[in-house]
Amino acid sequence: MKTINTLAGIALMFALPLQAAESTANSQGSSAAEASASAEVNQTAVIYDRHGNPTTAMQAGKARAAEAAVRKAGVAPDSTEAAMIRISMGQAPETAYEPNDGIYDAEGNPIDSRQAAEDLAVVEVMRRGGIEPGSERDAQIRAAANGEATTAEGEPVDEQTMEEVAKEIAVQQTILATGVQPGSPNESLIRMGADVMMEKFKSWR
Repeated sequence: MKTINTLAGIALMFALPLQAAESTANSQGSSAAEASASAEVNQTAVIYDRHGNPTTAMQAGKARAAEAAVRKAGVAPDSTEAAMIRISMGQAPETAYEPNDGIYDAEGNPIDSRQAAEDLAVVEVMRRGGIEPGSERDAQIRAAANGEATTAEGEPVDEQTMEEVAKEIAVQQTILATGVQPGSPNESLIRMGADVMMEKFKSWR
């Protein structure tokens, strides 16, 4: 998983310079993107917020940014000031008096960013490729996300699948850290960074 973590770091470096400008310029587009993302994640939810709602990497990243803003403001986490900060950064008014930066699995167990990114990457790679759940290709993708060279049935995972999943995990992990919008210039930069680093890794063999 070292390659994935390095890819994520490089992809993050590509994304950060434009993040602040994007969040200001695309506030209306952000609402539409979030609504679309929410509708999609309800169909294939793999991660949830601390309130039990299906969430996306983008939403989780924005929730973390909101908590960072609360800490920077130096206000009490359960104060009206903290709630206003969270609402201004996209948290629902109904839950704004509580932090919303945690990530959980379907059973309500807290998971770390890497596990969340792996789960999200599986969903994204399958969605992009039109992969049927339970298929041999599905098994290969899930094995690759877990860093396994073979599936549970003992079938080898091909190198192309390994590369595709590794890049997608790096992308999802970076989105979790930054909360950038799907389809935005920053997402393009993240994916470009992952592509560049994967090519470098291949040339080092």
